[in-house]
Amino acid sequence: MSSAEHEASHAWLAYRLGWPCVASVNRGAVADGCTVADPPMGVPLLTGGPFLLRPAAEREFVTNTCLIALAGQIGEELLAPVLDGRIVDPVGEQAAALLETPGLAELPELPGPADQLVMSAFMDDPAGVCDAVRAAEWASLAHGADHVGASRWLAWLESEARAILAADVEQVRLVAAALQRDGEMSSAAIPALVGACSLT
Repeated sequence: MSSAEHEASHAWLAYRLGWPCVASVNRGAVADGCTVADPPMGVPLLTGGPFLLRPAAEREFVTNTCLIALAGQIGEELLAPVLDGRIVDPVGEQAAALLETPGLAELPELPGPADQLVMSAFMDDPAGVCDAVRAAEWASLAHGADHVGASRWLAWLESEARAILAADVEQVRLVAAALQRDGEMSSAAIPALVGACSLT
């Protein structure tokens, strides 16, 4: 698992969406990492009901949270493709396959203050929640028992995340290299990093 590329992809998508974040990787023998992203305007009231009829702030919050969760594996596929013959299902398909998991429709636990969501994506860490599970939770929150609608929504979000990361692949590569070197990076450092490297 290429942690730096993976976490850099979460961080870059959060940055592109305007969400402050901090990404970190364990540079030791175990390849793992974490990206924590916070919505800039806090967490809106989650109302439920048909997704398209919910307030715009709620739809944007849920959509962006899911986009950030999907970004890690997608970026990894773009930056560090598997060359040993293993076939990994697309993360959106993994999430869609989890939609019928009992209890998934429950709201994900929101740690910290009630007005702030912390979305953590732990990779290769048994104690953490993998990206596909996190995306499935939010798809279930958005679409409830409509698993067909949730699956289609996940497929659309995956294609959107892939398009953003593919268009910005060189910038994501720079973030990954800095993350691998330093072990941690905040979104506040990204503009200077990308700007400085683009001038060389």
